[in-house]
Amino acid sequence: YVFISTLVYHYIGNNPDIIHASAYRKTVIFLFILFVLSAVCEWNWFQGINNFVYDGYAFPSYTRISVAVGATFFFLLSFSIERPPGFIIRLLSNYSLGLYCLHVFVGFYYGRLKPAINPCMNRFVDFFLILTFSLFLSILLRRAFRKGLI
Repeated sequence: YVFISTLVYHYIGNNPDIIHASAYRKTVIFLFILFVLSAVCEWNWFQGINNFVYDGYAFPSYTRISVAVGATFFFLLSFSIERPPGFIIRLLSNYSLGLYCLHVFVGFYYGRLKPAINPCMNRFVDFFLILTFSLFLSILLRRAFRKGLI
């Protein structure tokens, strides 16, 4: 990801008007389509292949094609956004490290407390509950560290 971002930034940084070119737009659209297709394929066909015991997927999380293509897509898309981020984006960005570190533990304990029945719609509820509780813990822990309580 570092090499992708460095190469793209070097290319766009030397040509700031490239984001208005049709090749840039076509690349962003192509990456979006590839991102969605690879995510759907991984979700449907590569889940439950336990080459790596910790998450139940055939590939580790950060080596999946959908993650690499999605990160590149969002990175390219970020060059075309001109206005400042909204409150929610700033909040999630400010606490992204806490979310990254805590969501695994929150998800683990949430999975143990949750009943075994899991319809498809509950996955969205699960996602938002884990995200919300991880964000709450991130905010709480940051304040505790700043006040010297921890």
